Amino acid sequence: MRGGTRRFTLALVAYLIVTFVFATVWHPVLFKDLYMAAGMRREPLMHLGILSMLIQAFLMAFLYPRLRKAGSPAVDGLKFGLLMGLFRGSYGVLAEAGNSTSGPLDIHRHRGRVFPAPIRDCER
Repeated sequence: MRGGTRRFTLALVAYLIVTFVFATVWHPVLFKDLYMAAGMRREPLMHLGILSMLIQAFLMAFLYPRLRKAGSPAVDGLKFGLLMGLFRGSYGVLAEAGNSTSGPLDIHRHRGRVFPAPIRDCER
């Protein structure tokens, strides 16, 4: 495998592993009860989540070498991660909030953590 192809493959696989582990803990373990209270699917469509991760992994592995400068790989990686985090956050926070019909938010406690939740879904 050529150096560029090898790095691309390693970046793609690393993103998939980290994202899959994080999503597996985040969605069905930490926040499952909150998702159920918000009316999310009881059984998620896993194939759509995996397809989403594959697309994200491909794009990030493709873009990073093209946006990277000649500086420190660690600093460039952090800058790229921040840029991609802002990009993904703009969708996950702003676009989804614009599509949501959840109404006003209130502070909700779940397993000792505090975060906003729709007022109509909060049990006090």
